[in-house]
Amino acid sequence: MKAHKIRYGKYLHLFLSVIWLSFVSTQDCKVNGPVQDLFVDRIGQRSFQVSWRAPEGVVECVLEYSICVHVTGMEEEFCETQNPYRTSWSSTKGVLPCTNYTVIVAAIDSNSNRSDNASVTLQTNGPGPVANLSLTAVDSVSATVAWDAPEENPSCTSLYNLCISENGTDEETCIKQDGSKLNWENISPLQPCTEYRIEVTPIDFNGELTEGSSIMLLTVNVLPNTTEYNVTNLLACTNYDIIVKSLGSSIQESRNTTVTSYTDVQDFPGPVKNLAAVVTYDPIFGVATLGAEWVAPEDLTCIQHFRACNTKLESGEETCVQVDSSVTQLSIGTSIDYCSNYNLVITSLDGNGKSYGEAAVQVATYNLASVSNLSVSSISSNTAQVTWERPADLEACVDNYVVCLKNDVTQEVVCDSQTGSYTQWYSGPTLSACTNYTVQVKAQDYSNNMGGNATLTFFTAPDNVPYMYLVSKSAHSALVSWQASENSLCLHQYTLCWKIRDDSNGDYDCDVTPSTLDEYNVTGLDACTDYAVLIRSVGYNNLTSRDYSIHLKTEFEEPSLMSDIAITSSTAHSMRIQWETITNSSSCVSLYIVCFGDIGSDEQICTSQPTYSWMWSSGDVLAACSTYNVSLRAQYQDQQFYLGNIVHMLGPEEVQNLTLESRTISSLQISWGIPQDNLECVEQQIISWCYNDPYDEYWQTCSPTSNTSVNVNTDISIYNITDLLECSQYFITVTSVTAKGIMAHNVTTKLYTVSHKVKYGFGNQINLCRNRGLNPRPPAQKSDTLPLDHQVVNETEETCTLVKETFTTLEDLAENSQYTVTVSTIGSDGSESPSVHILLNLT
Repeated sequence: MKAHKIRYGKYLHLFLSVIWLSFVSTQDCKVNGPVQDLFVDRIGQRSFQVSWRAPEGVVECVLEYSICVHVTGMEEEFCETQNPYRTSWSSTKGVLPCTNYTVIVAAIDSNSNRSDNASVTLQTNGPGPVANLSLTAVDSVSATVAWDAPEENPSCTSLYNLCISENGTDEETCIKQDGSKLNWENISPLQPCTEYRIEVTPIDFNGELTEGSSIMLLTVNVLPNTTEYNVTNLLACTNYDIIVKSLGSSIQESRNTTVTSYTDVQDFPGPVKNLAAVVTYDPIFGVATLGAEWVAPEDLTCIQHFRACNTKLESGEETCVQVDSSVTQLSIGTSIDYCSNYNLVITSLDGNGKSYGEAAVQVATYNLASVSNLSVSSISSNTAQVTWERPADLEACVDNYVVCLKNDVTQEVVCDSQTGSYTQWYSGPTLSACTNYTVQVKAQDYSNNMGGNATLTFFTAPDNVPYMYLVSKSAHSALVSWQASENSLCLHQYTLCWKIRDDSNGDYDCDVTPSTLDEYNVTGLDACTDYAVLIRSVGYNNLTSRDYSIHLKTEFEEPSLMSDIAITSSTAHSMRIQWETITNSSSCVSLYIVCFGDIGSDEQICTSQPTYSWMWSSGDVLAACSTYNVSLRAQYQDQQFYLGNIVHMLGPEEVQNLTLESRTISSLQISWGIPQDNLECVEQQIISWCYNDPYDEYWQTCSPTSNTSVNVNTDISIYNITDLLECSQYFITVTSVTAKGIMAHNVTTKLYTVSHKVKYGFGNQINLCRNRGLNPRPPAQKSDTLPLDHQVVNETEETCTLVKETFTTLEDLAENSQYTVTVSTIGSDGSESPSVHILLNLT
């Protein structure tokens, strides 16, 4: 394999990766999926445009697109094809306005394979026929018709085409009229007593006529000797102008004589029925809404509207709205004040505002109810506090609460007013101990109307202890006494509680004592400690009085000796000790005093430790291989108390500068320095080594099964370790040991043996070797079968390593040198892959 020259700095990262390439043959090209994102871009009255994206996959597969169009719901369709580079299509002919069309697009490949269809539905613009074409006026020689705009696409209407013809003839007279005008007035001259056909057809903005609507009319004929005429086919409850004129034989008209008449109905309509109203209140937004519902009269011929008028009775303020006769329910939110009374009136009206009766109902926007969940939140011998919840959804109507308290023994009643924003009441220290009371709470609105009662009965607690004092105390107990409660009618027992005064997060320890006793001995206390002690009276109903409390401090107790002083760590020049905290007299210790000195010397060094620290470190001031005595004392005020001691011998200093002297494929020669302080106390040295298997469970440490050790004399500072595996990593440790078996700290290094061939037996690993040549040249031995990394290069030193990853870092490379890096992989069966070689020139 050809070597590549690459220039790097001191460090090199090698990355191994495999790139896979795939190719697509156009001969296998086939369109499978439909086109994507078929979308309508533009719609007109007689045209439209759609667009799409090519199907997923290879775009080059598409030879052409097929576009088919048909009226939605019909089978007949129009189809055409276009080249694959155009992904939009516009209609060119045959498109009708206001019509639903379905467009189908498919892709066709070079093998005439057709993709799945993609379709979209659209509707072209254009008006429909006019609505409600009707005859509004007719006489013997003229007529007027009216209509509503088309229900379908009325905005497409530009003009109206108006045509009239005599029934049974082909002659037709037509005019065009602006699309905003919705009647044809005074169609004349017409013949009396003649039937005509009138047709109205919308015209769109392209000038195209759409569907027409027609109506028949018959002109009126009144004989000259007739002085009355019954006009029929009129609308009920409607105003009509009736015009009478003279008509000559040549259809010359006289001046009009007009009379206005109003049609009626046989059954006079009545007011609405079953009128009901209710008010809802939104407490979040603070608004009230009045909702009304009614049943319309059975005859709505003359009734076109309902008028709803809502009047606030307190102020006379009125709000009216008018709705169509088809509406039978209404919501009024404007000018609705909560906590008010209203009169709602619904009036039936015709088109001229004539009233056909009214219905009324009165409604209040609130109904003040009772407060809920009345309860006693706290009770003592002379106080009580009650709480409640506001009436549901009625906070805005509550002005205040009236709280009345009755002494059930004396029947005395005391009432108090509480603002509506508070839902609790405190009696103050006005109650009697061991007494039954009844409390009543009512809500009151702004008009002084009262809601319902909420009532609760409670019993007060016994009197509190008026006085308590300390009788005697020791290091772990305190005797207290107290004066009995004045009112003991309901007194059942006393509760005493105590805790460390400065412990704000701690709980009280409590005990009970009969009501017949007046003293208690508190035990189990810690010496030299401040305590808070309280007492409270307890009634038969488990109600408690207020607390009475005192403070006290327990007596001093000398701390006891310790047996648990222990060495936690030790080096050649330092040690660290630790002890357990004092349990029941820790407050009697203000400082710890630690003193240490060589056991063969009277000189000692003492340091102080705060009480929250339970360990001490000497620092690096001790002598190696020396025995020290460490004593611990406790100090309280100006006194010191002995707690215990520990004797400890320090180990020797660790060896220095553990380095590699030389190595081969099966050996590593190491050397180290022996500190002078160790010459007198070190008896032997232990050299241990182990193979470091990256796949072993003890990765980065020595496996217990592979560790080898040897003892050597203290005068040896160089050692050759043999019988090692080639191209392998080893952990090597040198430890000094005294005659008493005390070991110095281990000194460990990690070294590799040399390899001239790939190691087997390390499954799924990468073998990476590098050798350095001062004057690189071809190998001294060449082989046609042996890989390059198996051959020996003159004047080279080779380093190998096994790695799990696909990259590694080469360290400790020399500048201005040349290296050959060889990489190969080793399978779980020991098989080796072909090698890759890189030549590095470091500058």
